[in-house]
Amino acid sequence: ASAIISILILETGKYAMIVGTYFERKFKHRRETELAAARAEGRAEGRGTGIAEFNAILDEWEKRRDEASEKGEPFDEPMPRLKG
Repeated sequence: ASAIISILILETGKYAMIVGTYFERKFKHRRETELAAARAEGRAEGRGTGIAEFNAILDEWEKRRDEASEKGEPFDEPMPRLKG
């Protein structure tokens, strides 16, 4: 029984890492898509401070998400978005 439990724990950890990687890529893709859309609409061009501010806000959000992950705490704060 302990062997089965050990295998289940190891497999669960492996799948948790896979799911974590999936969501990390999904968030990164969303960020890149929103930034590309902002550039296409001209909101990002000529407004370097706005993008810098957004990146700073996003970096802080990612730091809070990583800290919660390291502590094993849930993190349900929505990802910051570019405003039009």
